[in-house]
Amino acid sequence: MKAYLNCSALFHLGGTAYNYDPSQEVLYKSLKDFYLKILKLEIKDFDKDLVRTIKKNLKDFYPEVTSPDDLQYLVNWTLSAVNDFFQIFPLNKYTPLIVNHEPVVAHGSLLVSLAFDLLFVQSNELAFIHAVCFYPKIDSHNKNCDFFNAVKIDFLKSVYTKRSCARPSVNLHNLSIKPASFRNKNTKNYPYTKETVTKVTKASRAQAKEALAYFDKNKQIKIIKPFCDTYSCPKRKECQDA
Repeated sequence: MKAYLNCSALFHLGGTAYNYDPSQEVLYKSLKDFYLKILKLEIKDFDKDLVRTIKKNLKDFYPEVTSPDDLQYLVNWTLSAVNDFFQIFPLNKYTPLIVNHEPVVAHGSLLVSLAFDLLFVQSNELAFIHAVCFYPKIDSHNKNCDFFNAVKIDFLKSVYTKRSCARPSVNLHNLSIKPASFRNKNTKNYPYTKETVTKVTKASRAQAKEALAYFDKNKQIKIIKPFCDTYSCPKRKECQDA
């Protein structure tokens, strides 16, 4: 749906609104794979299992990289980013609940598929829910204009069963990190960008309702942009040939 609202031609060609760098793919997939191992009680040696998970994903997303130095750099970069994630969500305070959660919610006659990369339960009396979604890049536009934040918060609140309190019971954390760069191997610090959403405004709910209604009405229509400056779009040639 985001692909359609970004470009209807991209949507009809099976494209996605997000393009991740391979290093981001390795990091995000490794985090999710490792938390799944935790849930399945498959962790035997924490450090060794984490490195094995990372190396497996490196083979999948970097099949062309064979230099030992480059591979070690990617392992070290991913390990550093994983440890930084554990600093944001310490394992002793945030218990994994679900990995790759994709609930379907109804908005009028339209069924909307949501995507949460990780769901945590905070280790406190009220068991607050923390949802994590990974993005290739985040700025103020994401927080202010992504109406799916409102849909996701409403869904999380609908499934939270503990009593209400003054603090937000559900938290949506949108995270991104700058990709690894072979040109800047000496750069040690790649901090996460994090936007946390805890409440929904009337304006964002109205925006979500309007956008979803627009998609439902027009999703069968394919419109080719007369001018497109998204030169890195993976569907650009298919779009020209369509």
